[in-house]
Amino acid sequence: MLDFTTRPSGHIAAIPTRTGRLTPTGSVGVAFNLWLPSGRSPDGGWPVAICGHGRDVAKNFCVSIAAMLASPGLAVISANAMGHGAGSRTTMTVTRTDGTEATFSAPGLGSDQNGDGMIATWEPSWAERPFGIYGESGPILQSAAHILQLVRAIQKGVDGDGDGGRI
Repeated sequence: MLDFTTRPSGHIAAIPTRTGRLTPTGSVGVAFNLWLPSGRSPDGGWPVAICGHGRDVAKNFCVSIAAMLASPGLAVISANAMGHGAGSRTTMTVTRTDGTEATFSAPGLGSDQNGDGMIATWEPSWAERPFGIYGESGPILQSAAHILQLVRAIQKGVDGDGDGGRI
């Protein structure tokens, strides 16, 4: 997905007034969790709810919400907000219904903003000097941009379970 943040501060630079366009600074891989209701999907795919997590948790927080929403037939998708889920080397382990486990890449959207060699929860969160005036706006705006890009991808059609249909 497109990334608009300036590293390592995590702020988003002001939009030039002549163009009125925000210029991406790069792209970032965004891992997501997708929970599908059991059974055959309806024609046109499952209705999808996007689950957003709070400040001190990450995308995996949505598992209990997904379980509740699956019962009336809603698929649920969640992605990390900017600054959540550690960094690009993050992995996730799931236990399959047969009891076996699978570990795979699930890159988080955190980065080592302060250079201490660790990625704390919600890092970057506050733009550091000399960009402190931007406050928390960068990660919050970038998270909103990711959600909008996710919505557009779902609207175009996503095969979430490999059956050739849409979610």
